[in-house]
Amino acid sequence: MLAVTVPAASAHAAPVLLGEGNEPGVAVDAAGTAYVAWVGNGADPTSLNFCRLPRGAGACDISSVLPVPGTSLTRPFVSVSGSRVQVYTYRYGMSGPHFSTVLRLRSTDRGATFDAGTEAGTVAFFDAVMGPGDTVSMIADNSSIFQNIAGDGSGGRVEQEAHLADDHPYAPSVGFVDAATPIAVFANGSGAAQFRRYSRSGSLNDAASWTPAQDFAAVASYPRLASGPAGLFLQSDDVNGNMVVQKFDGSTFGTPVPIPGAPHELTGGSKDIFQDAAGRLEVVWPFGDAAGTHIGYGVSDDGTNWRTGTFESGPNPADVARNAGLMRLGIAPDHIGVAVWQSGESPKRVYALAVGPDVPPSIGKTVNAAIVKGKVLVKRKGTKTFVPLVASTQLPLGSIFDTTKGTVALDTAAGTGKPVQHGEFSGGLFSVQQSSKNPLTTLSMSGGSLKKCGRALPAGGAAKKPSRTLFANVKGHFRTRGRNSSATVRGTKWTMTDSCKGTLTTVKQGSVVVRDFTLRTSKTLKKGQHYLAHPPPRG
Repeated sequence: MLAVTVPAASAHAAPVLLGEGNEPGVAVDAAGTAYVAWVGNGADPTSLNFCRLPRGAGACDISSVLPVPGTSLTRPFVSVSGSRVQVYTYRYGMSGPHFSTVLRLRSTDRGATFDAGTEAGTVAFFDAVMGPGDTVSMIADNSSIFQNIAGDGSGGRVEQEAHLADDHPYAPSVGFVDAATPIAVFANGSGAAQFRRYSRSGSLNDAASWTPAQDFAAVASYPRLASGPAGLFLQSDDVNGNMVVQKFDGSTFGTPVPIPGAPHELTGGSKDIFQDAAGRLEVVWPFGDAAGTHIGYGVSDDGTNWRTGTFESGPNPADVARNAGLMRLGIAPDHIGVAVWQSGESPKRVYALAVGPDVPPSIGKTVNAAIVKGKVLVKRKGTKTFVPLVASTQLPLGSIFDTTKGTVALDTAAGTGKPVQHGEFSGGLFSVQQSSKNPLTTLSMSGGSLKKCGRALPAGGAAKKPSRTLFANVKGHFRTRGRNSSATVRGTKWTMTDSCKGTLTTVKQGSVVVRDFTLRTSKTLKKGQHYLAHPPPRG
């Protein structure tokens, strides 16, 4: 289980309202400051809005409307390198020699001021990434037209375009197989996906310099690429609408790995994946349940093992107008970053939320679970069946674990500003509970056929005696609860066994306070001691 201390800036942060508008793009520098640009809500012309949001801040320290002509209906792209911040925006309805163009606006003082912009390209880009080198690679939706332009302001306006997939034009994304080799993915109207990559010979803006289109999935809807030191990864929706991640193996994309937790994004194309400079993958997506709308969040160091959890998109999840759409991520090298999105409100608004480095459990709401060894089953609260716990994940309190054949590690919230509480449990079935006001975590034993206690044995032989056991090794405020007693600790090892004779608590290390439900008394046990709480007398 990954031990995590969550910085205050990201632990239970509330979304920050940046302003009215839609289609936000974001970049985060090494210090964790986020630079966000988005399109205004106006019909014609549309404004280009900018915010600089320091890490942990509840508001922009710089908020401005950048001086651009024309109108845009596509998301701006933001890049940051040291004190240089650049915003790329596709504009049309221009009064100059070109009706439409890609404008590059540059700041050399971390977004305090920007120039008036220079023309850099021609495509109405849907996705863009930095590279190769100090260039920008971008690709357009409804056409899959690729274009690479200079990032340093040299070269003037690029006119040449590479038409990569006229028959698979939708939801394209661009990334890198390696630092010098761009790759593009795209899908047709049914979600069938293809990719092409640069052959490393000839102009990037010539389709002849790219490999032929290669099919790799019957359905990979709304694909998103993330490249970096850990390799190239693709996030998409499979044929059932579940989110999956695939790693590029050098020739094609490998076996899809499902994202655990609530797997469906609320609206197609609203999720995002990002790989930070240290190689960690992070994903966000909006989803809904009976309680309203939420933001799913996951992290992985290899694209296979995921830890997932939930953030709220506002103080009241039932306010569905606040649902997150068209999300984008920017993450610093220390795994902490910002998610931005547009809301479903009218007028639309742009929000930002601190995320990372991992998903903290929320007091009274969630528990983080991971396999230590063996096989662990879990019945998520609200479901009716047990399923294998296959990856570190976050679950709602009230979920039931089966550790009869394995050991599970659980982390629960210890209170505001405190590290998480950690415990390892094995040997039985139990549910996990915690109140919203008290970090004490209670594990209530279940199963064991104890309802048979007092019944006559079946004729012809002995039956297995009803019993259940739970072994605990914890650091924090935990309590196990059996049929006749409970055991409360702040860090120790102990075993609790329920049988028809009573509830036996045995201390292996440290001390335990046992509460006898029948006698209504408490007793402190130390290492090597045990206590049997008898059931109440019959009659």
